[in-house]
Amino acid sequence: MESNNDISVLISISRNILSELELLTSSIKASALVRFQNEFLITDLQRKIYSEIDGEKDSQAIADATGASLRAVQLLIKDLTEKDLINIQKRGRSIIPHKAISKIATYYAQRDILNGGGQLEWTMKILLKKCLRSF
Repeated sequence: MESNNDISVLISISRNILSELELLTSSIKASALVRFQNEFLITDLQRKIYSEIDGEKDSQAIADATGASLRAVQLLIKDLTEKDLINIQKRGRSIIPHKAISKIATYYAQRDILNGGGQLEWTMKILLKKCLRSF
């Protein structure tokens, strides 16, 4: 009986930690998303294309939904894939892009680290302190 109780306690603690991490990383992800939009989604058409990426549509369906050329969609997907900012899944000959906010946050975190820390270092210190307080 005590083993089940221990497992329940561990599950509860794990959920609390996950909840805290989600809360703490939400501002990092939001900031990274703004940076991403300013750097990679410069035109209205690029923003429309990105907004249609839903993990279901292939390049042709995205082009049809946005009025963009198939080539424009393919180029944006290629650029984002090469920089590891989205996930892709292959279905036959089709490529299905998926948004990946965590990849975008990781991309900018790595850039910040390479550029000497800055906001990331400060955010990580706060994250570490909050996690330690929850124990």
